[in-house]
Amino acid sequence: MNDYLQLVRGKYRVRVKVGPWPLQRIVGKATLTKALGTADRDKAERLAGPHILEFKRQIVAAQLKQLRRLTAAEAFKRAPQDHVHTNPELARAIIEHFQPTGKIIDPCRGTGAFFDHLPPGSDWCEVTEGRDFLAYTEQVDWVISNPPWSAKVYRPLARHAFEIGANVVFLVRLNTAIGTTARQRDYLDRGHDLKEIIPISWQMGGFRQEGFTLAVCHWQRGWQGGTTWNHDWIQAKRS
Repeated sequence: MNDYLQLVRGKYRVRVKVGPWPLQRIVGKATLTKALGTADRDKAERLAGPHILEFKRQIVAAQLKQLRRLTAAEAFKRAPQDHVHTNPELARAIIEHFQPTGKIIDPCRGTGAFFDHLPPGSDWCEVTEGRDFLAYTEQVDWVISNPPWSAKVYRPLARHAFEIGANVVFLVRLNTAIGTTARQRDYLDRGHDLKEIIPISWQMGGFRQEGFTLAVCHWQRGWQGGTTWNHDWIQAKRS
């Protein structure tokens, strides 16, 4: 635990470290005034605010620094929001729409929502089972999956998919896929462009409703024909 000063129920909680062992004490205003170098308790309260903010800033900075040291696989294992499972019926419908052929891989097999509907002979990776997609080097015709959406995990995985896959199909938050210039450069710099976007309802995906747009995105290497927004697909599936 990092050292910090925090206001808790009218008292000041001070955490300091003594050697490698954390020492926690709850102190009142009198101790706080002494710690802050003033005998004026009102002044001590005013001084406490900036200290609290500064210590919290240091904690956040330390946490971000630690996160940056993690590999994408480690980050995935520590991010419960990335452990979500696709409605198998939606996965099947997506595969039927694109009809992938040739060498195909599901880079994030999970419980098999996509993989179980891929043609026989398709390959898979799943980091929780010791098969890290980032270590997969063979060129493939199709990469198709519902990848993790957190930036620490998604971007390395997506960049690698664009490097080895002629076609990449992801079920993903649209802002995760193309929401920044950097995300767009990830596929453009690797010779891909966005061929089709299919907006999907959160209910159809089997996920908790969010304010962001959920979509199936199809990138193709060498594509120059512009991007098609396929709003009719979901309507056809509902009918």
